[in-house]
Amino acid sequence: MGQNEPVVGVVDPADQILIEWFDQLETLRTCAEEINPGDTPEDIPGFFKADPGIVLPDDMQKKDCGTQFEDLTSVPVPENAFAGANFRDVLGAILGPVQDCVTGVFEAVGKKLGTAPALSVKIWPTCAVYPPGTAEDTLCRRLADAMHGVFPKDPPKQTDIRNKLRTVGVTVQAAVDEIVKV
Repeated sequence: MGQNEPVVGVVDPADQILIEWFDQLETLRTCAEEINPGDTPEDIPGFFKADPGIVLPDDMQKKDCGTQFEDLTSVPVPENAFAGANFRDVLGAILGPVQDCVTGVFEAVGKKLGTAPALSVKIWPTCAVYPPGTAEDTLCRRLADAMHGVFPKDPPKQTDIRNKLRTVGVTVQAAVDEIVKV
């Protein structure tokens, strides 16, 4: 097994945090679907971007969705959680921003590959830390495996983000913002 190949069955803690964030998004989607099946997107990428005011148009639906989510997960839902512009923001108000989870994967990959500079991860230059080839492929594969379709698994569909990673002057923060934009 090569130095940078993952051990089968072992998930990096940073990846696990991102996987769990998206698993919780699926749970939230299921709760919304039970309350209003006709307006709830069937896939996670669609739900990630969906407006909670359209999916759950009245306050009682939002409250019921929050209560169901709490019952299933034991994670408290703040009263203002559904004020977000999309379900990425709603779950961010409950669990913390997905951007932090994605940044954690960027950091873990850079450190594992030995390409990480001694700077704050958010200002790392992506073209130096994740050059085309193994580093870029590893990062994209790990993001795709964790993000339930929000980050595409098919490399040709990753072209825009791969180009961004290769651009001089682009930081991890800018790449993360591009990945999770709605």
